[in-house]
Amino acid sequence: MGWSALFRIENWDDSKDTEYRIRHSANAFFEGSIRKDPKDADEIVLASLSCNSNKDRGMRKNYVRNIDHQDPDLIFFAGDQSYDHTEHTAAWLKFGFQFRETFRNRPAITIPDDHDIGQGNLWGENGKISTSQGSPDGGYTYHPEYVKMVERCQTSHLPAPYDPTPVERSIGVYYTSLQLGGVDFAILEDRKFKSGPEGKIPQQGPRPDHIRNSDYDPVSIYSCHFKIRENTGSLFFRRARQNLSA
Repeated sequence: MGWSALFRIENWDDSKDTEYRIRHSANAFFEGSIRKDPKDADEIVLASLSCNSNKDRGMRKNYVRNIDHQDPDLIFFAGDQSYDHTEHTAAWLKFGFQFRETFRNRPAITIPDDHDIGQGNLWGENGKISTSQGSPDGGYTYHPEYVKMVERCQTSHLPAPYDPTPVERSIGVYYTSLQLGGVDFAILEDRKFKSGPEGKIPQQGPRPDHIRNSDYDPVSIYSCHFKIRENTGSLFFRRARQNLSA
């Protein structure tokens, strides 16, 4: 499912720029360059984007022009690359067509969010099935094979997961780290492990996940049960060189 073709090249020489070309059949090509690791740079520049619109189906010329002008070392797409829900493969190709000039010649991180896997909200709760409208009960609405297909499309280019043990229903994980320019970046997928609020905390608004009580005290829910997977509870940047701070 998903029409993905994955490949990996071992023992990569990251000390120099390398040109590449991907060919599909006889007439379809995608060319660019894989940059050397900027280990000696004094500054690492990261561009961060999220929530690609499904109302504007056009290209993203302004974004692409401005990003390329800044010439970041790394680009990060934080989720909702697709809002098409049941048509992720087509939407993923559309996203790639829109932003291809940003990652043609530089590394990119993409991680899926709720709309990528076909939901308006995601409290993954370790991979369980969600049956409530809007998924406030926690878990995934669509079949696990669909969820796995989305994550395969969007995360297979990332470094290997820190711990590849899948969650419920054999849904995989992708939390990992990426080293670039002497900086060790943590890549997290916190939504997959958060518990849904329905039935776990007092409802204080029109929906279980909307709190409109002006007297709401976050301490009041500390005794509630939340599932947290080991080693995913903190966001960190480790200092890799003395002259680089996170």
